[in-house]
Parts: sequence; structure tokens; C-alpha cells
Amino acid sequence: MRDFSAISAPFGSHCGMAALALLLMASHTMAQSAPLSAGMQHVALGSSFAAGPGIPQQAATCGRSDHNYPHLVAASLGLVLTDVSCSGATTGHILDTPQGEAPPQLSALQAETALVTLTIGGNDISYSSSTGRCAGAKAEDRCTDKLDKAAIAQVAGKLTL
Repeated sequence: MRDFSAISAPFGSHCGMAALALLLMASHTMAQSAPLSAGMQHVALGSSFAAGPGIPQQAATCGRSDHNYPHLVAASLGLVLTDVSCSGATTGHILDTPQGEAPPQLSALQAETALVTLTIGGNDISYSSSTGRCAGAKAEDRCTDKLDKAAIAQVAGKLTL
């Protein structure tokens, strides 16, 4: 199994955990498929957790950093990256809805794509406002009861293949 500890280090705890979880899933998938080799295509799809707003250097659009986890993964594995992640993206923006001038993110996938990383769902379930409601909550406060479980189920249904 690949060691991704250096890749997840630059991120805050929530983002780092999300990135690490996704990398572990990607690593598991890679172990079951043809091995990746330098020069293969990597497409990054997702919202701000993938885009990396606030991480220097920012691209011109979408709050996307050239040091977000997709860039670090691609550099670490020697892959050619197409990063279409965008802050504010929802599952609709991944599947079939343009985001501003950008087409749905799935349109970035090509027959040559060897690795796809996907980080999505927070904007569909109002992650930021849920975090605000739960800030400072104690474990016994059962903060998860305040989450929109219907929205979470709906997002899960959209992502099931």
C-alpha cells in the first residue's frame, strides 16, 4: 500500500481526513486494477475540499489551488492532472449541471483517464452551516441530530452507481 502521509499533512484536520480517506480508497482501487505509471491521466472532480481555497497558489477560478491534494497526488505518482474541482460544487455540478461557465465536471473524463478522485457532498448537505451549528458542541449534545439526514440520503442516492 502507498504511503500518503506526506500528502495529507498540509491540510486542516477535516480536509486532511477527507483527502486521506479518498486517497486510501484510490489506493485500494489501484491495488485491484492495472497499476498506475508515470504519465497516466488523473482527473480530479469535486468541491472546495478538493479545490483547496485558501491554499497558495490560487488559480484564476473556482478557489482552486495548485497545491491542493489532487496536485500533490499527481505529482507524487507522476500523473498528468486535469483538475476541474471547484469551490461550491454540488453533486449536480459533477453529474449534469454547469457551474458558471464550466461544464459538468464528468465531461473531463476521457477514455485515457487512469485515476479519478472525487470529493463531493458537503455543499449538498449544507456542510458549512452544519459545522456552524455544531461548533463547540459536546459529544452528549448529539450534534449529528441537527444534520439534514434527508439531504445526506439524497446525495448518497445520486452517487450510487
